[in-house]
Amino acid sequence: MTEIISNSSDEISLRELILKIKEWGTYILKKWKIIGIVGFIGGICGFFYASSQKATYTAKITFVLEEGKGASSGLGGL
Repeated sequence: MTEIISNSSDEISLRELILKIKEWGTYILKKWKIIGIVGFIGGICGFFYASSQKATYTAKITFVLEEGKGASSGLGGL
């Protein structure tokens, strides 16, 4: 990869940013086979792991008791 030298070390220009993005894009396009193979193997491993696990379901219930007197509105004890 080529290195761009700038006058100030803590600033980056828009041109340098675009060139760096293009550089990374070409690198990723060169390695597309490796990225695809690793992604496919990861997907297969994830599928087999998910299909081998038992399904676990959790339930949660909440309720409010209404008072007998003075709570004549529709929302009750809320």
